[in-house]
Amino acid sequence: MMKPLTAEEQHLAAENHDLVFAFLKEKELPIDVYYDVVIFGYLKAVQKYCARKKKIACKFSTIAWHWMESELSKHHKYLTCPKRSALVVSFDDEIDRRTGLSWGDVISIPDSIMLEFEKELLLHTLASELPPREMRIIRMKADGHRMNEIAKAEHLTFHAINKLLAGVYPTVIRVLWG
Repeated sequence: MMKPLTAEEQHLAAENHDLVFAFLKEKELPIDVYYDVVIFGYLKAVQKYCARKKKIACKFSTIAWHWMESELSKHHKYLTCPKRSALVVSFDDEIDRRTGLSWGDVISIPDSIMLEFEKELLLHTLASELPPREMRIIRMKADGHRMNEIAKAEHLTFHAINKLLAGVYPTVIRVLWG
């Protein structure tokens, strides 16, 4: 984290600012792209040089060059890290040229086996929280039975089935959505 420059640091920075442009020119880097990258290295060099002026045996330009080089290196490392160079795949990209199958086709194909498995897992979880009669009704509903079929199988009225389902609705919501 950089601190604001002192008056002495500001003077040194202004006096040697041409080093930034010399660095960019020597490295053949476009000013409009890389100035903001290397200037922070330059300003760090200014602060380090002023803080340790009596202990430093080399010239300011050497230190500035080193810090600008360091910032440029960090920038390149940042740009080439794996998360910034990941392969981008479109859902429209073909997987197989012979069939014309795309990633979007594969991802959006409903897998009936997986859907049935998910349904059974949910019903299993519900079974641990609901009485057997309500579970039978929910299983029949999940299997696509109509209300009059469920009422006939359970020897209940249509109204009684609706009342039982309304009573278990909060439990079903909690199991489905936590």
